[in-house]
Amino acid sequence: VGIITRGNVVRAALQLKHESENMN
Repeated sequence: VGIITRGNVVRAALQLKHESENMN
């Protein structure tokens, strides 16, 4: 998409981690 800020990367990583924890 273009420029991804460090903050967005952190937010995405936390969201993915949270979703994976909910699946288990």
